[in-house]
Amino acid sequence: YRFTSTGNIAMQTVGGNGYTTVPSENGEGAGRLFYCATHAWSTGALAVFAYEDAQVQVYDMDLGDLLYDQTVTAGSYWWQNGVGTRRLKIVSSADIGVWAGDTEGGTGIQNFGDDISFAGGRNNGREFYAHGLQDGLVIFAPYDGTVIDVNGAIQNLDRDEYMPLAGGALY
Repeated sequence: YRFTSTGNIAMQTVGGNGYTTVPSENGEGAGRLFYCATHAWSTGALAVFAYEDAQVQVYDMDLGDLLYDQTVTAGSYWWQNGVGTRRLKIVSSADIGVWAGDTEGGTGIQNFGDDISFAGGRNNGREFYAHGLQDGLVIFAPYDGTVIDVNGAIQNLDRDEYMPLAGGALY
C-alpha cells in the first residue's frame, strides 16, 4: 500500500523479536544512505521499501564485504532474513526506507519484531511505504482536515483521530 497525506502524519507498526525503522543519513525516513545493525536472536533481517525503482547494495561494515545487490521496484519491498548479527551500510540509487532487526516466531516479514517503531516517511512525513507486519499498523492525525489516501481509499481524519490498518499487507 502507498499512503499520502495533506499534513504530517505519524505511523506505528506492531508485530509479534526486535526491529526498528532506520533513519537515512539525511535524518528523514527515506533516503539513499543508511547505517544500521541486525541481531540474530533468530535470523537477523532487513526490509527495504522502494519509493522509486532502486538498485540497493548492502555492505558488512566490519568486513567491508558486499553482502547483497538487489533491484527493488517502486512501490514494492525486498525482504531478507538470515542476515545475522552485523553492522550494515545500505546504499541506494533512489529513495528507499529501511527497517532492520530480527524476527520472532517465523522467518517472514510478518514475524519482524515485537516493537513499536516510528517511520518518518518521505516528503516531510506525508508519504510512506510500509508493511503491516503480523498485527497491523496505525496512522495518527495530529491536525484537523487531514486527508489520508491508502492505495486509493480516501479517509478524512481530524486531530486526535486514527486509522488502523490490518497486518499481513504492504501499505
